Amino acid sequence: MNKEQYENWKDFAMRMAQRGFKPEITRTGQYKNYVYKAVEYFFERIINYGVSNIENIDNWDHSDNNDPNVCDFLAEMLENDNPYKYDSDAKFNKWDEKWGGYVHCCIRAGLDLACNPSGGVVGFRKRDIERMYPEGVPDWIKDGGWVTGKNDTPINWNDIKSDEGLWL
Repeated sequence: MNKEQYENWKDFAMRMAQRGFKPEITRTGQYKNYVYKAVEYFFERIINYGVSNIENIDNWDHSDNNDPNVCDFLAEMLENDNPYKYDSDAKFNKWDEKWGGYVHCCIRAGLDLACNPSGGVVGFRKRDIERMYPEGVPDWIKDGGWVTGKNDTPINWNDIKSDEGLWL
């Protein structure tokens, strides 16, 4: 990953945390108090304590130079944030699926789009991405070789319908 890819990853993830999910989700107090802050904190942590150099990040589950994988680094961070870490597994898992799931989506979708597309995040539509970029979706996203839920054939961004599901 180069510096530009890192900046695109971070920008996408932060925007997704702010506006990528339906407004009825992002307007809740719990969401505002955790998800955006956790995504922001992730980027502080990964630079200061995670990888020795962003160039070592290849994709979601591989890094060079014995640096931690992004997926493992995030999982550890979320585990430490989970208020039910020392409580029952059921409570821990419920919190992780809900709040950790939002954070995972932001981090993974941004990384995949910026660095190494894999289709690892589903459930978003073109209009969700457009909501994240009210000033216009940047070319680095539009030029990404999109596939939709219909088939694996790449499709041009402009040919995707607003309500069509995307593989981020």
